[in-house]
Amino acid sequence: MCFYPDLYGAHYIDKDREGNDQEIFLDKVDKLEELIKARKNHAYGEQRDYFEDANCLGWVREGDEEHSGCAVVLSNKDAYEKPMEMGEKYIGKIFYDLLGRFENKVTIDENGWGNFPVPAGNVSVWIAE
Repeated sequence: MCFYPDLYGAHYIDKDREGNDQEIFLDKVDKLEELIKARKNHAYGEQRDYFEDANCLGWVREGDEEHSGCAVVLSNKDAYEKPMEMGEKYIGKIFYDLLGRFENKVTIDENGWGNFPVPAGNVSVWIAE
């Protein structure tokens, strides 16, 4: 569930512990609308999780008859490239970063695997062209 400030940002005045006015600015969450659309349009089918690294998590959704799948990578520390299996039906397919953080694309190899990068402290969502 999203809250108004997550989508649109917010600005207001609040009181601190001493009773003084403090101006508060909450920026909207970067790329949140795109993430919501990605979930709606691509998060279907079997899911495989890749949680072997404490600072970089990933998962893939294979898709279903009506929806293509996706690969998602999250890092709370360094930039990372996570190898993940998309499955046989994606062999040779090219994936691009839906959020526009990377210009380079990922080609799924002959075993159904790809190496999906993520920027430091961020998220990337990869979908097939």
